Amino acid sequence: MEEEETIEGEEEEEEEEEETIEGEEEEEEEEEETIEGEEEEEEEEEEKEEEEEEEEEKEEEEEEKIRRR
Repeated sequence: MEEEETIEGEEEEEEEEEETIEGEEEEEEEEEETIEGEEEEEEEEEEKEEEEEEEEEKEEEEEEKIRRR
């Protein structure tokens, strides 16, 4: 009887350890996704800035053309 309880206790302990490991893996995945999301946001911001700079350059060129006339 005690042996069965010990085995059951060990099995429960193993299950808990597995669940803990799975939980840690899920946390790591979430962290990676967060980092990837932040990197994507940074890239989008950089692209926006580049587009704005290009737009400003175009406007300046247009203004310069108008001045030359």
